[in-house]
Amino acid sequence: LIEHLAAFTVFGYILAEWHGRAELSWRRDLPQLLFLGVFIALTLEIPSGFQAGPGASFLRLTIATCGALFGGVLYHLQRDHVRFG
Repeated sequence: LIEHLAAFTVFGYILAEWHGRAELSWRRDLPQLLFLGVFIALTLEIPSGFQAGPGASFLRLTIATCGALFGGVLYHLQRDHVRFG
């Protein structure tokens, strides 16, 4: 789970940076980050539901989505810090 969280944190940071040129505020960027984070996490969870063993996990989906949002928050905090300084 920690590897999943770290990967989606980096993914969220990359998504926020990708939209960073548009200079969106956190409130305007949040829906896009949430949608893409859930979409990619579901894309990874659905096939794992068909595998034998642990299968799909709602907890893993939630952790991945929270990781993506956290990565986006990190990007926005960093960008605001650079602008202020």
